Amino acid sequence: MEIQPRFVEREKILLVGICEYGAFFESGGIPQIWDRFIPAMNDIPNRVNPYQSFGLEFYPAEFFSQEQKKWNYMAAIEVSSLDDIPMAMVGKTIPPHLYAVFTHRGAAMTLSHTFQTIFDEWFPQSDYNPAGFFDFELYDERYNPNDDSLSEIDIYIPVQKK
Repeated sequence: MEIQPRFVEREKILLVGICEYGAFFESGGIPQIWDRFIPAMNDIPNRVNPYQSFGLEFYPAEFFSQEQKKWNYMAAIEVSSLDDIPMAMVGKTIPPHLYAVFTHRGAAMTLSHTFQTIFDEWFPQSDYNPAGFFDFELYDERYNPNDDSLSEIDIYIPVQKK
């Protein structure tokens, strides 16, 4: 799979959503997080864009040395303020960054293949390194939950020059 990113500078992003920590490669638990989050989305005040949602992944420092990979996954929406976060949800501030943005085409279930291509093939050949212990997927009007085989999802990975 040939994959080429575009580069985007983003200001800080405020997110509110439902977050879990787990071994998602083994558990397949990410769809269950979305199943809990989607019905609660309209309860979040200060929403920025009703047509976008985020899948934020942030990794503990020991992630790359773990045998069973565990990380945090947060189904979220962007907000203009972290005031009035619903009790069962959390807020997260993503700092400003330069991002390599890769467009995944196809089912959300196959996102891990795109991530593997990015980290195993693109990064080693590029002039960039990952610049943080997080990344996020941006779901917008190109994502079709009823037939996600036709969907497009943008993967944002913070980068810095080697």
